[in-house]
Amino acid sequence: MLLTGIGEAQVTTIGSFEHEFKIDDENYSLTWHVVPADKLKFEAVIGSDLLEQASISFTKEGVKFNKYENHAQLMQISAENLQEELDLRHVENRQIKKELEKLIQDYKPEKTASTDVTMRIILKDEEPVCQPPRRLAFTERQEVNKQIEEWLNEGIIRPSSAEYASPSVMVKKKDGSSRMCIDYRKLNQKLVKDKFPLPIIEDVLDILQEAKVYSTLDLRNGFFHVDVDEDCRKYTSFIVPDGQFEFNKVPFGLSTSPGVFQRYVSSIFRDLTRKGIVISYLDDLVIPAKNEQEGLEKLKIIFEVAKKYGLEIKFKKCQFLKKKVEFLGHTVESGTIKPSLTKTLAVRKFPEPTTIKQVQSFLGLTGYFRKYIKDYSKIAKPLSDLTRIENLFVFGTQQKETFEKLKKIMSGGPILHLYKYGRKTELHTDACKQGYGAILLQEAEDGKLHPVYYMSKKTNTAEEKYDSYELEVLAIINALKKFRVYLLGQHFKIVTDCSAFQKTMQKKELITRIARWVLQLEEFDYEIEHRAGSRMKHVDALSRYPVMIVYSDTLTSKLKKAQEFLNPISKESIPLSTYHVDFIGPLPSTNKSYQHIFTVVDAFTKFTWLYLVKTVSAESALEKLKQQQKTFGNPIRIISDRDSAFTSKLFNDYCDEENIQHLQIATGVPRGNGQVENEFIKL
Repeated sequence: MLLTGIGEAQVTTIGSFEHEFKIDDENYSLTWHVVPADKLKFEAVIGSDLLEQASISFTKEGVKFNKYENHAQLMQISAENLQEELDLRHVENRQIKKELEKLIQDYKPEKTASTDVTMRIILKDEEPVCQPPRRLAFTERQEVNKQIEEWLNEGIIRPSSAEYASPSVMVKKKDGSSRMCIDYRKLNQKLVKDKFPLPIIEDVLDILQEAKVYSTLDLRNGFFHVDVDEDCRKYTSFIVPDGQFEFNKVPFGLSTSPGVFQRYVSSIFRDLTRKGIVISYLDDLVIPAKNEQEGLEKLKIIFEVAKKYGLEIKFKKCQFLKKKVEFLGHTVESGTIKPSLTKTLAVRKFPEPTTIKQVQSFLGLTGYFRKYIKDYSKIAKPLSDLTRIENLFVFGTQQKETFEKLKKIMSGGPILHLYKYGRKTELHTDACKQGYGAILLQEAEDGKLHPVYYMSKKTNTAEEKYDSYELEVLAIINALKKFRVYLLGQHFKIVTDCSAFQKTMQKKELITRIARWVLQLEEFDYEIEHRAGSRMKHVDALSRYPVMIVYSDTLTSKLKKAQEFLNPISKESIPLSTYHVDFIGPLPSTNKSYQHIFTVVDAFTKFTWLYLVKTVSAESALEKLKQQQKTFGNPIRIISDRDSAFTSKLFNDYCDEENIQHLQIATGVPRGNGQVENEFIKL
């Protein structure tokens, strides 16, 4: 507990206890709060709860307590849960700070209104998902039982006998403690998705453009505010070692839960959202304001609505009337935006990738903030090339330099300005055979143009055949499509190094493709300015090195890869220059205990050597390679998988000593070593 006394002095309690005691022959029952000895000069301090039960009189003999007499208020002490402690020292206006403290202290959900939003669960088929419970350690079982008891008391779950049953799992939290979750993965595969859209993060951030102070609210156990339809509760059933239960409230873990909850929050704050008072994204609410007074008035309105619908707020994670806030992975401050510290920290601590998936994860993390990084593609290209299906996974010096450079850039906190409607706006574009790029700029309060958004795109096979003039027009058209939400309805300037484009807009007759593109410009209010290429270097880089982005749509990416040409691993024009090596086995043991075959395939001639070995080890492989060396000499390079025999220091030291280039294929991609893998299949 945090106790606040006269002069707003504060002290944290160690604990508390109920105790009845006697003063002047009268019994009093009070709650006593224990504090460290160095925090209190007296053995005890009497609080207002005692003084409300008795009057006091001061005499020469001392203090006399008279029970049930007039109330006295000697000292007012307020208490609040330490977990909900808030730091409001940044609030500049003392009166606003005082009102805000009272607003928070007085907040109590009442649930006097409700919405018609409930969770409906629709399955693709009616075949039940039923899994057995998973074994738990003794301490984990205690935690599960405690959580079950708490949820039962709060009405969040109820006992179940449904034919559906998903297992529970224990997940470690950041503080080291465990949390019980339900593994709904099998059930999720059968769910018909909720179509209610989540807000577009870019749109949410754009709404913050005119604000100077921000408040954010975090709803406690957000999903538990929404009821599950009575007929659908059986699908949420889960099983633990000591029983089976089902959810009355929307559970975490179902793929449709976020959409249902967003529908619920949107229905509550629909009117306030339309008025620009609050922006909601799942259980996070942000309240933008021009000053502290406006921010306080908006909070009063939101608290009134939240109280009416019984929303519980996690004040510990809230931010009030701040000039800088963290929201949706971004830091917003005074009209600027940059990646949040937690995101940049994740980049800085990212380990050096050893597989394609890890490279994709890193590119996905940095690519999420691609709009902040000018020339992102030029930097990221060595890494993104590793993800191509026809390339071997070799994380060499160039890739390491790229990896470290991206980490350094993200650590520096690249900054963009928030778009502000009505301000002077320019769109700079450029194009070349490799791709095209654009930068959206706006005039800030300092009178200078600052970047709002970067865009770049690689040309496809058809676009590579366009002449330079067509590519320049294409760059402008696609930039307008990309930034349409910002540019439509206001005057702006298009700046390009293509002088022909300005003249094109005055012509009556145009080639078909250009004419079709020009029609798309008619809905915009713009002027065109030509600048020499030497003054457009900031955009030129984006066109020559288009951004390589890892998209989350894995199905689409796989389809695109399937449509590409297969480029086999390049080989030398002479035999015995490239060896593919691997182990086959274990096979039935021979009389001499040989159980494996060490296979060597020449990439040029496909000639194959098979050597019997007893173990899969670096020693066995090197013994046979040295044996082969005596007859055929050393190859220029050896290609292998990532078996421990080939990743060992012994094997790599041998390759270094013999000046052999050793290439290792990516984990889980055997086709990279297809020459020897094919031999394995035939055997």
